[in-house]
Amino acid sequence: MANPQTESIIQLLKDHAIRVTPQRIAIIKTLKELDHPTAEEIHDHLMGEYASMSFATVYNTLRSLKEVGIVREIRCGEGCTRFELLEHDHFHLLCKKCGQIDDIHIDSDINLKHVENKSGYALTDLNIEFYGLCPSCQSS
Repeated sequence: MANPQTESIIQLLKDHAIRVTPQRIAIIKTLKELDHPTAEEIHDHLMGEYASMSFATVYNTLRSLKEVGIVREIRCGEGCTRFELLEHDHFHLLCKKCGQIDDIHIDSDINLKHVENKSGYALTDLNIEFYGLCPSCQSS
């Protein structure tokens, strides 16, 4: 019998009409374990248990999970893309020097309908990122 975490991942995949595979379960578990990992970090993390899993499998799975709204892609500079599960609404703080990413939970009173009406866009996502220097980079 699967553990509760695995069962919740299986249900998440089923809820989004995504075929359940051991690799997809492992990638989602890794997203829960690692803090804003890159696709490469996810691949490296899984190599012990899934030695035959290609980087393309990891990347394509992340892309599929992003398309259905399970995963968020965070662009953190030139050629740097990190990923996270969309478990709760929050924003990001990104350090422009070291690349550290931190979550920040603040009240947001952004009226998406107002933005849609004013712009003519049909909004599907909201992603706000704050850029600056983390405390460590400020002190060094």
